[in-house]
Amino acid sequence: MVIKKNTGLKIGDKVKVLNGKYQNKIGYVVRIINKKLVIIKDLNKKIKTVKPSFKGTIGEKQYTEFPIHGSNIKIITN
Repeated sequence: MVIKKNTGLKIGDKVKVLNGKYQNKIGYVVRIINKKLVIIKDLNKKIKTVKPSFKGTIGEKQYTEFPIHGSNIKIITN
């Protein structure tokens, strides 16, 4: 397992989380925001409450993936 510097991060890359709650977890990049924030598949899921948009509708809870800062991940290649 070789760990590279974060230059050239792309969607679909295999990455490892270095710090935080999900330390040493491995996942795939789904989305990149501003070259600093990265959304990783099935990691950092949180509940987001959505208010009802019309009268008579019901609010709901959605599980969404929140971003992790780019300095806390490294690209992994085999």
